[in-house]
Amino acid sequence: LRALEKMKSLRVVALCDNDKETVTAASNEWSVKKCYTNFTEMLENEDISIVSILTPPQSHASLAIEAIRHRVNVLIEKPLTISTGEAESILTSLKGSGVMLTINYGWLFNKVMAETLSLIRNGVIGGVLGVDIRCLHTKEDPMASNANHWCHRLPGGRFGEVLPHPVYVVQSILGDNLKTGSVVATKRGSLPWMPYDELYVFLQSSMGIGQVYVSFNAPRPAVLIDVYGTRKILQIDLINQTLIQLGCRTLSKMDSAFDCL
Repeated sequence: LRALEKMKSLRVVALCDNDKETVTAASNEWSVKKCYTNFTEMLENEDISIVSILTPPQSHASLAIEAIRHRVNVLIEKPLTISTGEAESILTSLKGSGVMLTINYGWLFNKVMAETLSLIRNGVIGGVLGVDIRCLHTKEDPMASNANHWCHRLPGGRFGEVLPHPVYVVQSILGDNLKTGSVVATKRGSLPWMPYDELYVFLQSSMGIGQVYVSFNAPRPAVLIDVYGTRKILQIDLINQTLIQLGCRTLSKMDSAFDCL
C-alpha cells in the first residue's frame, strides 16, 4: 500500500482480508473507503481493473482463478502456487480470457539489477559463463524464527518461500530452459521446526551454470551475486545496491592468479 500510494496512475478502491479487524484497520490507516472479508463479493461490487494477491501461496490459485473469472487483471506474489498442477490451472483459466497476470519478481526491477541485466543483454560482459547467488539470512530471520509462520507449511518450508527469488534471477541470466543439477541441504542451526537451514542448488542451461546458496545462519543479511562473462565479471550487492565491473586482465607467462595476490 505504501508503494501503491506513490503511483499516480492508479487508485486503491478496496481491500479484502478474511480477518475483519485486520482489513478494517488497514482500510482506516490508508484511507481506503471499501473493505471486504469476501473476495468474490469485492470483485462483483467494485469496478476493479487489477487485483494484487498478497495472501500465503496456498490460496493463490483459487483467488487468481476467481479474479480471472471476473475479468480482473492479476498481480500475484511469489511463489505463484505450491504445485505445478495449481500453476497449470491458472494458465488454463487465462486462455482466451483477455486477462493479464504477472508474478511479483521484485528483485529484477531494482536499480542495480536492472543495470546488471542491461550490461548482460548488451554484450558488455561478453558471453555468459555462469552466475553465483548467495542469499544470507540470520537465525533471527522473522519468517524462519517464527514456528507458526505459514512459510513452514510450504513444500520446502522457508526455502520454498525464498528460492523463487534467486531462481528467477538465474533464469533471467541463463534463459528459461533451466535444469536442476544437484541439491545439497544441511542443518546447522537450532530451530527444531526447520529440518534444514543451509542449501546449495546447482542449475544448468545451454547458456551456463548457476549456483544458489541460501543460509539461515549467517552473521548478517546479504544478497550477493557474481556473474561471470568472457569479458567481464560483475559483482552485485542487492542490499547495498552496488555493482562492480571487473574487466580483462592479462597475465604474463610466468604469472599466476595467486602470484598477484
